[in-house]
Amino acid sequence: MHASVSYNKVLFDASKEQSLTEVDKLLLQDGSIYGAGVSMNRLVTKVDSIGVSLNYGGNLTSSGDRASTYTLHGTWSRPLGPKLSVTGAAGVDGYQTPQTTSIVLVPTGSVTLTRSTRRGAFYAQVDKGVEVQGTGTHISTSFNPGWAMAIGRHLSVSLNGRVVHNTFPIDTRFNYSGLLAGGSLAYALPANLFAVVTHTYWQRQTGDAPAVKTNNTTITLSYGKTWR
Repeated sequence: MHASVSYNKVLFDASKEQSLTEVDKLLLQDGSIYGAGVSMNRLVTKVDSIGVSLNYGGNLTSSGDRASTYTLHGTWSRPLGPKLSVTGAAGVDGYQTPQTTSIVLVPTGSVTLTRSTRRGAFYAQVDKGVEVQGTGTHISTSFNPGWAMAIGRHLSVSLNGRVVHNTFPIDTRFNYSGLLAGGSLAYALPANLFAVVTHTYWQRQTGDAPAVKTNNTTITLSYGKTWR
């Protein structure tokens, strides 16, 4: 079981030196993100684990737009060797925005390969999911490589990249491809709480418009609890 609340702040936006496109006006907003979920897993063979996860996510932008998504996935994981493992998830996302009169269902899922090292882990993931951002809620298909390392008992650091294509149900003219790179610091607090600071550099291009570059910083407080 987990829950999280975060606040997103656009610290610097190079696109403000040029005219903002309509998609920029949707995406470049401050706002809050909140969510909760539960997952269950069971070892069904000596190496295979299957499970189910149910998650809820919501977003409130600075302009007052609200959106929400509900994710139901079946999950599977298996070690491929002493230091290599694979995990998969497949199911549906149901999202609702100010423009929809009911929940819209979208097939979603992911596959992740993880290589453990003595100090951390490298991973590569292919993912399709729904990202809520008020009226700018979109369906995201991406390739995500990354690295994570624990420093002591409480602190961890991670670096990640992302190659993404986003599709906007509100208007396909907003569809764009983007490149992201960033890092985060996470600190384990008492009572199963975690504080995370994430910074992301984001470059995207819509059609023939000039590329837009943005720096975002997000502060997240999350709760996680595991039962065995």
